[in-house]
Amino acid sequence: MKFARRVVALIAIASIAACVRGSTSVARQAVADYPWPIRYPEPIRSANVEGVVILDLALDSLGRYDRSRTRVVSETHGLFTLAVRQGIDSAARAPALYAARRFTAIHRDTFAFLLFRDSTRTCPPRREHWTPVCAIAAPSPRAVVP
Repeated sequence: MKFARRVVALIAIASIAACVRGSTSVARQAVADYPWPIRYPEPIRSANVEGVVILDLALDSLGRYDRSRTRVVSETHGLFTLAVRQGIDSAARAPALYAARRFTAIHRDTFAFLLFRDSTRTCPPRREHWTPVCAIAAPSPRAVVP
C-alpha cells in the first residue's frame, strides 16, 4: 500500500512539474481517442429522462476495464450506469504510461446522457473526463380530440 501511495505521489509531482514546464507528456493517462460505445437506454429515452453517471474507472496495465475496482461515485438512474458499464466492457483503451512503463490507472469520468427535441442539434464533443451520450427525445403524446 505504501508503494502505491508513493507511485501516485510521484505521478502527481511529475504531472505538476510537466505542466509548469509547459509539457504534459510525462504521465499519459488512458484517454479515449474515440468515443465510448455507449447507447442511450431505450426505456429511459422513451420516458424523456436525462441523467449523469460519474465513475472512478480502473484500467489495468493492458488498458482493459477492471470492473471489480471501478466505483460508482454518482448516478441519476441505475439503467444509465448499466449502459455505461456495458459500453466500457466492450471498449479497448491504451494503457496509462509513466516513464515508458505501463501501470494500473484509476481516473474519474463523467457520462452525461442528453436528449434533443429535434435532429438539427449535434451532440457536443467529448472532452477529457466528460463524455456526452446523445439521443433524440421520444415524441410527446398528444391528446386525441374526437
